[in-house]
Amino acid sequence: MTSNDNKEISSHIEDITKALGDKIGKEVTVDELEKQLQKFLEYGVPIQQAKKTIIRKYGSDTSAGIKRKLLKELKPSESNVNIIGRVITVNPKEIELKGEKKRIFYGMIADESTVLPFTAWRDFNIEKGQVIQVTNAYTKPWQGIPQLNFGEYTKVEPSKEEIPGTQEIKRCKVDELKSGLGSVEIVAKILSVKEKEVDVGGKKKKVYFGIIADETGKAQFTSWHDFNLKEGEVARITGGYVKSWRGIPQLTFDEKCKVEKMSSKEIKEVNIKKYRLWELVEKGGALDVEVEGNVIEIKDGSGVIVRCPQCNRVLFDGKCKIHGSVKGIYDLRAKIVLDDGTGAVNVIINRALTEKILDKNLDELKKLYDESEDKVNDLIRDTLLAKKIKVVGNALRNGFGTTILARKIDKVEIDIKEETKRLLQEVREVSTSYET
Repeated sequence: MTSNDNKEISSHIEDITKALGDKIGKEVTVDELEKQLQKFLEYGVPIQQAKKTIIRKYGSDTSAGIKRKLLKELKPSESNVNIIGRVITVNPKEIELKGEKKRIFYGMIADESTVLPFTAWRDFNIEKGQVIQVTNAYTKPWQGIPQLNFGEYTKVEPSKEEIPGTQEIKRCKVDELKSGLGSVEIVAKILSVKEKEVDVGGKKKKVYFGIIADETGKAQFTSWHDFNLKEGEVARITGGYVKSWRGIPQLTFDEKCKVEKMSSKEIKEVNIKKYRLWELVEKGGALDVEVEGNVIEIKDGSGVIVRCPQCNRVLFDGKCKIHGSVKGIYDLRAKIVLDDGTGAVNVIINRALTEKILDKNLDELKKLYDESEDKVNDLIRDTLLAKKIKVVGNALRNGFGTTILARKIDKVEIDIKEETKRLLQEVREVSTSYET
């Protein structure tokens, strides 16, 4: 480093020390500030941004001030995030990072606007139920929503500020559950319940999970306390919060929540719920959905494929991205795009359904594949493309939009006369709306 560089660094350190005032020597030394600034510059962080980040860590940015954001306002990939929220859950977890084991903490945090997941990359002594002020956090995208991250330069401290709305009970139907809702009350039927043992902070703990339903739909649940839930029972669950897994709502509750068995309550739960595609796209994910539409595209990756026997990933040129060269296992699938005029979704059709649709088994299709890869794909196109079908399965949301994992597929026979009448009626309605 040249003498000019040293002078420039010293000048910036002086700016930082002026901003921090009497915190120098009490919370941080000048030498520590210089080391941190050098580290930022080595990472290619612009000098002004590096200075602001350090100032936010140890005090307040006197040039801009610290502005609190509501959780609902946060976007993925946002930096310099300052929030105040109530810790709903916090759990330790051991991960491997760059070949070394590291202890992190994950959980959910709420304010008056919503609930979001967070990951703390070191121990900030966060406790469940605590209201905390978080300065200089950042967000990353996680299953379509922002996830808060508390990193090396994040400051977390207790706050005396009240968080309005986090304890208000919101009565919901199953179909109204969506990620971010806190303190919900729901009356639902327990369709299934299982238990498993998980590791929480080095201790074994039982967790209970399954499916709940009412007349509006189905959702997953996770209980961190044994409420002795049984299949077929109806329960009123009060005080849970909602997160989602790939767009599917999941109600989570623990010993602080109230669970009341309702022996006299009858619920006629929904079996399969029909959706127009725009409704499903807007919702993101759901269990046991039924949709109809026209197949407008057969996507790449359809036909006979070869999978890794260890991780089930699709092989490319005989190699798995994780396990290298392996002897693969043959499989079959169809990946399509379904459109009903209101929206479009991806659909993945497994081996059994693809065999049924094509009226050929995998061995027969493998012979065609060995002759030419295009022959199987041509057969799928001839069978499905531009055809109307009905699909039943679970809808998931990922980075590619909404995808249905098909459990059942049927071709829909089109009544030409009725379809013509319907289209003419739609044209009249559109024409009338323009005239008015």
